[in-house]
Amino acid sequence: MKEKVKEFFKRQWIKIGILIAPLILFFANINVVKWQDKTRYFVDVVIKSTPFLFVYTLWSQWYDNNRVFALSISSALLLNLIVGIRYHWKRGTFNIGIMLRKEIEMLFVVVSVYILLRVLANPLLDSFAGSVFVGTIEFISVLYPVSKALKNIFIITDGKHPPKFVIQALYNYEKEGKLKDFFDSFQNGAKTNENDNETQSKQGAETEY
Repeated sequence: MKEKVKEFFKRQWIKIGILIAPLILFFANINVVKWQDKTRYFVDVVIKSTPFLFVYTLWSQWYDNNRVFALSISSALLLNLIVGIRYHWKRGTFNIGIMLRKEIEMLFVVVSVYILLRVLANPLLDSFAGSVFVGTIEFISVLYPVSKALKNIFIITDGKHPPKFVIQALYNYEKEGKLKDFFDSFQNGAKTNENDNETQSKQGAETEY
């Protein structure tokens, strides 16, 4: 029980601080400030802090319930930015202004699509179909920056990594939008790649012999 209480206050300390600060200022024994001015300052602080507190509350609740997804999408966006910088630097087309603008656009697109699709999923949250739908929404949200980063890495490494079947699966998914075919392409591509590696190993062994 104590641990739960500590965890609660640990998560809520910012919100508690925002609420307590104007109260302390209001009731503080400051003789040079009139009660009329204190009241005006108190109302002003409450009005200005309420929107921030509301947004922060929504964000903290969402983050607590979707921590894995939040870390995944943040990592994907950050790595896409880093890979994009390397890609354009290698091609001699690097421009910090354009790069940041495109990254902000991607962030806006990902967040907008995620929110809109989650709104559609809300009526189904208590059902199995709803949980599957939410998982699909999170997957396609992460896949957008991941696919761009993987394609750039493929070009940077001159097609050495990731394997070609991964890139082909990404292109097919973008064209058809079929998740099942996307996963099947991965599975079939991995098997083909494994068989090719075994064949090359056998040929190498025969050549050595």
